[in-house]
Amino acid sequence: MKLAGKLTILTLAVATVPLAIAGLSLGRVSRAALSTQLGEDQAELARSVAARLGDNLSALRRELEHAPSLLPPGDSADDLLIGMLRVVYHSRDEISAVWLLDGAGRERVPAQHVPEPSLSRGLGQHQAASVDEVERRRAVVPWQAALTGGAALELSREPDGGAHLMLAVAIVLDTRGGPEAHVIAVDLALTRTGVLLAESAGPPGRALALVDASGQLASGRFAGNPGQRVLRAEAPVPGGPLLVVATALPSVAYARASDLDARMWYWLAVATLAAVVCAVVFARGVSARVRALAARCTAIARGDWKGSGRVIRSADELGELSRTIDKMAADLDAKRTEITAWTRELEQRVADKTAELAQAQEQILRSRSLAAIGTLGAGMAHEINNPLTGVLGMAQILLSELPADDPRREMAEEIESQGLRIQKIVSEMLQVSRSEDRDQMVPVDLNALIDEAVAQASGSLAEVGIAVERRLTAGLPRVLGNPARLAKVFDELIGNARRAMPEGGKLQLETVAPDPGAVVARIEDTGQGIRPEHVGKIFDPFFTTKQNWASTGMGLTLVHRIVEQHQGRIAVESSHGHGATFTLTFPADPGRTLLE
Repeated sequence: MKLAGKLTILTLAVATVPLAIAGLSLGRVSRAALSTQLGEDQAELARSVAARLGDNLSALRRELEHAPSLLPPGDSADDLLIGMLRVVYHSRDEISAVWLLDGAGRERVPAQHVPEPSLSRGLGQHQAASVDEVERRRAVVPWQAALTGGAALELSREPDGGAHLMLAVAIVLDTRGGPEAHVIAVDLALTRTGVLLAESAGPPGRALALVDASGQLASGRFAGNPGQRVLRAEAPVPGGPLLVVATALPSVAYARASDLDARMWYWLAVATLAAVVCAVVFARGVSARVRALAARCTAIARGDWKGSGRVIRSADELGELSRTIDKMAADLDAKRTEITAWTRELEQRVADKTAELAQAQEQILRSRSLAAIGTLGAGMAHEINNPLTGVLGMAQILLSELPADDPRREMAEEIESQGLRIQKIVSEMLQVSRSEDRDQMVPVDLNALIDEAVAQASGSLAEVGIAVERRLTAGLPRVLGNPARLAKVFDELIGNARRAMPEGGKLQLETVAPDPGAVVARIEDTGQGIRPEHVGKIFDPFFTTKQNWASTGMGLTLVHRIVEQHQGRIAVESSHGHGATFTLTFPADPGRTLLE
């Protein structure tokens, strides 16, 4: 027997089941479902209102944390602090008092409040607080908890039974003695909270209340009378020892249940009469849609993920099943695409990390090479300089004794020139071997060093038609270092740029502070650039591409060594024929800027 026949027989059999039993069962099920739904509704209402109160407290906390930004940098005069407290006081009507306490809980400046209701006209709807009330409430400000945890929330009880919220937030103020921890605290009246609870409670018979951890009422009300049975749900207010309690009278909550029972019996009778008529139509319709779903699943099995659109467009379970099948197919297709993209991204990340590892290994090898050359240079300097001094001395004596037209004079000049070149190489090797004592370093202004280097090279740069553009950031943090050694770095890089632009060009020097802990200097030229095969070698000792035989190939080696000794990094970007950019990154000297 096909599905259509089976569904017809089943529908008719179900229609003959005693309606009384069905009605009673459905009644119990519906009442249980309604009870569950009511409980969920109550809980959702409590959570929603608690979230709104929590958001309000969080927003107020952020406002208090940013209150010091209202002050001029480094200025915490009393009149300015009072002005800051007034701005905080007038920012919200529910604030009845605001204090500024130092690290010992003492008032830094007088609290801001309205002592009498008559004085609050034109100042919003602030609740008045007398001097005695403000002093009494200040005694319960949780300033110690705020200093420990950054913020603290406390519920304060008044002698008349009323309640206030105390929110205290730790802040830091710049004083003459340096940054000092303070606490800014506000006293929040719960009047507006009560209005919010009343508006959110809903129809009569339902109520919302704000209670503390012990269950004592702080604002709002409970439904019914004390001891009367109510439906109850509660939710904690984020960030504080408070709970929002939602209550409802059962008579109000289940009012719809009786009406639902009457309607249910009526429609059960109608359904019994309609079952016979609809059985055949329903069975055939279901059978046809099941066949369509089977065909769609077969298409998916063949790899047709998208198909020709949704098979069943109805809103019933079969329609939901159809949408689920289509969504499953779309998700499978998306996952396949996503996995492919992840595979490509993973391959790219592996390639990037491999390149970073190779660069780090190259940096280590270069550092070891420089250290070895430095050690070798230091050991050889004495052994070479002594005989070299003798050779240069004798060459200079010969030059002084030989007449200008003597054919041997050219040989003596060559000896002197080569001796001076050896002396220069030894000197540069000694500079590479030289170590920096960080205890002897001082805060250095990179902008000033760049200005000095450009000034010294201005004549030679202008001689070949090189335009200089400086984009130096004002207030740049200083760098802890040796001014003379760092000046050598910029002299060498500017000299390199000049030699790369023999026909003129543009030299751009820039300084930035991308974050408080770093200072970056960039030297960019529009010269001949560096060949790709040479980029990784330019910092190697004795490597040079200059045609001038007098070049030692130690200039950029020395630059790299000096930057490394200052705990910095140097990187180069270049393509042949399109100039080069050298980027130097140094750690900033903490707390020191040019504005000092």
